[in-house]
Amino acid sequence: MGDRTLEELLLAEEKEEEIKLLNVVIKKDPNNIPASIKVGDLLRERGEVVKALRIHKSLIESIRKTSPLVRYKLYSSIIKDYLKLENYPQIVKLGETLAQQERNNLRLLKFLLSTYEKIGAWEEGIRLLKKNPQLKGKDWAKILALFYSFKGKKLVEEGDYKGGLKWIKEGLKIDKNCIPATIFMGEIYFKEGNLDKSIEVLKKIFTTTPEVTDIIIPKLKEMYYQKKEFHKFESLCKEGIKKQPKNLPLLLMVSEICEKKGKIELAIEVLERGYEDFKHNYQVVEKLSTLYFKKNEIKKLYKMVQELSRVTYKSKYVCSHCKKDIPQYNFKCPYCGEWLTVKLRAG
Repeated sequence: MGDRTLEELLLAEEKEEEIKLLNVVIKKDPNNIPASIKVGDLLRERGEVVKALRIHKSLIESIRKTSPLVRYKLYSSIIKDYLKLENYPQIVKLGETLAQQERNNLRLLKFLLSTYEKIGAWEEGIRLLKKNPQLKGKDWAKILALFYSFKGKKLVEEGDYKGGLKWIKEGLKIDKNCIPATIFMGEIYFKEGNLDKSIEVLKKIFTTTPEVTDIIIPKLKEMYYQKKEFHKFESLCKEGIKKQPKNLPLLLMVSEICEKKGKIELAIEVLERGYEDFKHNYQVVEKLSTLYFKKNEIKKLYKMVQELSRVTYKSKYVCSHCKKDIPQYNFKCPYCGEWLTVKLRAG
């Protein structure tokens, strides 16, 4: 590539301009595979996906003896083309070939695994993980269990409860602490009408994993209501607070229970005990303001209103890996793609 063409490429602001310049490069050097891949990528971004795919596929024979990086770039571009076309069967078909043909190309296999996650091809991901434990290193078993769990969940959504439960149980054999598997299992028992079994399963992680308390509280609350045993739910929450006094969803739930029973002073006391840990939390300050108003505690209300004006609302969750705010709990960070890194924000 000449210096002038390189400078023009660097200065190009429009995709059309970039494509023209890259075509000049390819005309001078037909064997410039990276330039051809880039042309296809730009065409895909411009919406000409079929044309992009045709260009990318025409390069397959040319990259057999190139570096792993070039092969990664081409095959990942082809997969992106298929994703844009929502042609998931072709991704799976290509993935099966690449799993054999490119088994030493770790970067490509990782990209393939993340693609399987995106399209919900959990069984294909399981096969890839089993053959390539190096993909996730020390987290291999944890990720494999997650794939089993989501495969089970997918079957349940399709109406196959028995098949789904089988996959989920297999995930728990691999990692007995797999949180999604535990939650999905509880949901299956609930859908089957086995409330006692569902409660038993969900109680295991109710107080041990603060991040999922928000998910589990409504489920347990509904089941205890159905069983006409709400007093047991109340006791469970209060016991939970003793074990985890800094579990914010539990603090708010216990306070809510007290408030609904007309025990406003007790509702206030519960939140005041956790106030030092959560005085910068918008939910806690707002709730205390409401309770002080109900109790006609004017001085305390005034203090809370002042505090409320200083507190900036922040999402309840944050990713421990990329540090991004997450609006609601997710098993996987929607920004960095890491599994089980979404945590409750401290304070």
